[in-house]
Amino acid sequence: MIYSNKRIEKYVPKEVYKILANKINAGESVFDITAFEKEIIYSLRRMTLTEINNIPDVNESLANSIYDAINSCNNYSELFEKVKSKNYTATRIQRIMLYSLLGITKKQMEESKKVVPYARVLGISNEGKSLLSELSTQKSKSNIVTSVKDFMSTCTNKTLVSMMETDIMATNIYTLEYLNNSLANLDYTNKIVTIDKMPSVKDVV
Repeated sequence: MIYSNKRIEKYVPKEVYKILANKINAGESVFDITAFEKEIIYSLRRMTLTEINNIPDVNESLANSIYDAINSCNNYSELFEKVKSKNYTATRIQRIMLYSLLGITKKQMEESKKVVPYARVLGISNEGKSLLSELSTQKSKSNIVTSVKDFMSTCTNKTLVSMMETDIMATNIYTLEYLNNSLANLDYTNKIVTIDKMPSVKDVV
């Protein structure tokens, strides 16, 4: 809807709409995976058939299809059309494209399932701050991340560090398509978004 310039005020909370509107007006938004089509094709063309087969959600047949397709495609639509079949959903192919872009392998995926993932706080209400403060004093198996810098300097779990590195890289790639302020390492510099008041049901409806 945003991509088609349709109004979305009634579909999201007021505070969320304000944030989205500010980002769009500032040229700091990306609406579609096709914005990264050149990067995706580049990442796939650099891979061997074995490396493509090592992408999560890829089997041998699909690996061969992708390997053949990337040699004759230069945009996402062409690549999708050549790879798609009744056996593979559009969302599966989209995930695979993003996995390739981020360099995520089947081994990394399996390793990530063996650890308790961190919970990264991106936005919070004033009421939530007190809850966050309370949680920080309790012993918990999960890591609550409010500062990427602190997490990266103190975390000793290699798998969690690798997962955060992928998060950081994802942001760095995402901002490449910003019209303005296309900066790297925003995970280190962007502050947690604070919403003064949590939206009620009537605000959403």
